[in-house]
Amino acid sequence: MEDSTTAFLAAGDPLMQRTLIEGLPSARATMVDTIKFYIDGMPGELRETMGAADFVTVNESEAREIAGTPSIAKAARALLAGGPKGVIVKLGEYGAAFASAEDYFVAPGYPLEDVVDPTGAGDAFAGGFLGYLDSVDVVTPGAIRRAIIYGSTVASFDVEGFGPSRLLTLTRAEVEARYQEFRRLTHFEAGE
Repeated sequence: MEDSTTAFLAAGDPLMQRTLIEGLPSARATMVDTIKFYIDGMPGELRETMGAADFVTVNESEAREIAGTPSIAKAARALLAGGPKGVIVKLGEYGAAFASAEDYFVAPGYPLEDVVDPTGAGDAFAGGFLGYLDSVDVVTPGAIRRAIIYGSTVASFDVEGFGPSRLLTLTRAEVEARYQEFRRLTHFEAGE
């Protein structure tokens, strides 16, 4: 475990999450997630743990509650002030918003007509995001943006089945094809 280069700490006790982060001295990217139970029950510990992580991921209602503002952009900036390098606000089928000290990026959700079960989509996003960051030599703002699209791509597959069933049959070729389609759907040039 000490040699892990990336780590996702799913919603859990913030004290345990922070202990795990501290036990990963070689990690280039750590990410924590949370749920309302810890937002309400352990707010101080949660903020401290978020500050110890490289990335924080929360859904939009959690971001608003933690930061005490209805604005997603302000909420992300408020969470950044606590110390993480980046904050990802999950917007469900509408995508994700990312904020760091030097960047703000919004990615749409991949357009699906048939959603079977959204359970686990956030964890699938985290896996795609960190999986991509684990594959690059240097974590740059561009790499983070690509990682967000990979995260959204993997999450889009997750919702096509019940639980993790679709992910169990997913191939790298399918991920790459949908990633390229995602890029095509969102690419534009000024003046076109």
